Amino acid sequence: MGETRAGRRPPPCRQPGCGGSWPATLLAAAILSSCLPLTQAQEVIPITWTPQYPRTGQNMTLKAGGTLEKVVSCSWFRGTVTDVTKRILVYYLPPVAQGQVNGPSYTGRETVGADCSLHIRNLTLNDSGNYTMSKEGGVTAVGHVTIEVSEILNRPALTPESITMVENSTVVLQCSTSTSSRVIVSWLKDVAPVRGTAELSNQNRTLTLPGITKDDAGSYTCVVSNPVSNASSSPANLVVQYGPYDVRLNQSGTISETLGSLLALQCLADSFPLAKFQWFFNDTDQNVDKDTFSVQLKTWENGGVYKCQAYNARTNRTGSESVTVTLKSKDPPPTNGGGLSSGAIAGIVIGSLVGVALISGLIYFVYTKTSLGRTEQHISNGNIPSTPGHNQGVSETKARSGEEDIQYSTLAFSPSSPAKAVSAPPPPPPSESNTIYSEIKKKLSG
Repeated sequence: MGETRAGRRPPPCRQPGCGGSWPATLLAAAILSSCLPLTQAQEVIPITWTPQYPRTGQNMTLKAGGTLEKVVSCSWFRGTVTDVTKRILVYYLPPVAQGQVNGPSYTGRETVGADCSLHIRNLTLNDSGNYTMSKEGGVTAVGHVTIEVSEILNRPALTPESITMVENSTVVLQCSTSTSSRVIVSWLKDVAPVRGTAELSNQNRTLTLPGITKDDAGSYTCVVSNPVSNASSSPANLVVQYGPYDVRLNQSGTISETLGSLLALQCLADSFPLAKFQWFFNDTDQNVDKDTFSVQLKTWENGGVYKCQAYNARTNRTGSESVTVTLKSKDPPPTNGGGLSSGAIAGIVIGSLVGVALISGLIYFVYTKTSLGRTEQHISNGNIPSTPGHNQGVSETKARSGEEDIQYSTLAFSPSSPAKAVSAPPPPPPSESNTIYSEIKKKLSG
């Protein structure tokens, strides 16, 4: 009864470990243990990786630290818990011969090394995330690591590429690039960082400019970067239409111009696009649409208020500036306070006095010559004046400046009347070295 018949199979073994293989038993134990919460004291496993900044297309290795002594198996999971549904693989160390057993999160690119390191080939962005590693056997140890896989960034697309807006409008620019959280987006305006009232949102991928002004006009660029690459978008040009502001004339306020002169005015305004100009005189349109205006101030009626008006059709804004022109007659001759110095005035006065003296002397000289001429004419006609009681006389002689002046009297005799001496007219004042002679003639009758 105790023998065993040939060809008959033994009854199934119902005892633990009976009839089963040793590796299968360990595998079952490992699976069960991986599903249980790790409530007992655990060793923390340090995990390192290479390369430091993994990028798409590269290979990566995750290496667990610590010892493998008394370790039966090691498992790798995607996530932060040892959930069997997240297991990538489990590796059984020798002498267990099963080696690597793949789990639900296995992608076909993962392999395990003899030291329990995990190798992933041809990385993708989906390989970014948390990894957990556990060791089972005589000890239980767990380690965690977070991996970010970066990509070689392409040039981002910036929209709109060009925009023209009126001041006080709101502008929104979009930078399209990788959605990876590792990508950093920054903005430049004319190669300098965007400042002021700019608002950033959507992981800095959206730039909003509220209430734009002329200072917001320029070239905008978005720059994307990650640990392994960077790229810049093509620039987007923002044109801001504004103004006119600061309307001004080359002359302002109240100015005085000379009657008959030319009045030339120029009008300037800060505006884009350029403002259109209109000129008014005393509120009357002068039909001039240029930035310059000129008029000949021929009459007094040309005095008044001249106004320049600037208009921007895009912004529908208007600005103006005016100047008041008063007219005056041509400049009068310069007064004492104008041009002549006191020395010049003194010279004129002295010259005038000298001129008067010379004219007076000339008149006196002419008068004297005329008197002498008359005397000589009387003598030549025989009409010789005489002085009574003098038959012959000589005018008194007096010395002047060491010289003698001699004056002669003319005596006339008449047979019928006593001779009378007639004195000659008073001579002019003698000049130096000047002697006046008078002829004495005797007139005999019969």
